[in-house]
Amino acid sequence: MAHAVPYTLFRSGTSKGPLFLRKALEAVPKSRWFEAGVDRLEHIAATLVGSGHPYGVDGLGGGRSSTNKSIIVSGSTVEGSDVDCLFVQSRINTFGVDGSHGDCGNMVASVGAFAIEKGLVMPALPSTRVRVRSLNTGTRYEIKVQTKGLPGPGGVVGGVPRVQYSGDQMIAGVDGTGSPVVVTAKGMAGTLGRGILPTGNASDLVSVSSGRKVRVSCVDFSRPMVLVACDDLGLTGSETKLELDADTGLMDLAEEVRREAAMKMGMGNVEGMTSPKIACVSPGAGGANINTRYFTDPSQRDLHYALAMTACQCLGAASLIDGTVASEIASGLPTDSLTPADGDHEVIVSHPSGSSQVKIVAENGELVAASYVRTVRKI
Repeated sequence: MAHAVPYTLFRSGTSKGPLFLRKALEAVPKSRWFEAGVDRLEHIAATLVGSGHPYGVDGLGGGRSSTNKSIIVSGSTVEGSDVDCLFVQSRINTFGVDGSHGDCGNMVASVGAFAIEKGLVMPALPSTRVRVRSLNTGTRYEIKVQTKGLPGPGGVVGGVPRVQYSGDQMIAGVDGTGSPVVVTAKGMAGTLGRGILPTGNASDLVSVSSGRKVRVSCVDFSRPMVLVACDDLGLTGSETKLELDADTGLMDLAEEVRREAAMKMGMGNVEGMTSPKIACVSPGAGGANINTRYFTDPSQRDLHYALAMTACQCLGAASLIDGTVASEIASGLPTDSLTPADGDHEVIVSHPSGSSQVKIVAENGELVAASYVRTVRKI
């Protein structure tokens, strides 16, 4: 007999996926959807998303990395956190979960609205702060959700506030507007435990099968990433997603560079994993400080149509670190010292769908936090 599992489906930033209460997945009979060696709750989530099919036809997913996500949410008992969340990145062509993926900076924006609507956090006026702890990386998020009261007699607003989804905020890669959701992340420098520069260098050379060497910067801020100049991949940085998805030679090269750089980062053989991510960078377009083409998964011939917000944070941080590929290409930023200048640094990153902004915070010469704005919609 089928077991119904309640969920809420969100378009969150430029990603989409269902959010589940942990207790709802724990209530699924243990005889169902269980495979030895796989976390049971993650297995259930992957099944419901439709992992194992290129189109996700048997589930809620969409057959792309950005739409094959889900989040498991529960109340937190840890001081300074209201809720805990576990990000589940389901595989596409084969069933399973990519445990290397880490957090999703777009999807986390929906955790605030979900927590409020499920009664895990009491709403306030005119906005509600939801404190989130990631079980994947330990990163702490503070999500500011706009909440409004209901008009009562005489037009007086009162009652229990509700999440406000409508608004005038626009984000690149999504049509229309919505209410702004402000996400602030802390404690995400060095998720691998090797510091923000996991190789110990601002840049390294990796060898590829053609015999040439490619200069990269390995940076770990919100997520481990491999950054390479567009020129070194034979690109201008103005190419479309359609053009790059069809370039099998480019995708093979990007995947080879990514795997070789992962070895230098101490991550071992990352074949079949999506982390570390790889992006190429070029001078910013349309007033941006830097431009990028971000590969969600080169082995699947998949360039992001916009930009992951974990990647935006990492690119922003890399642009402020002297000697990285990103800082040498970026313009309009203070990158002339060995350590970032203290204060808030707004970095604008252009990409195929427009541009995204992130504020990187530096204290005592170290990068410690980032914040950005998303919109979410309950589907």
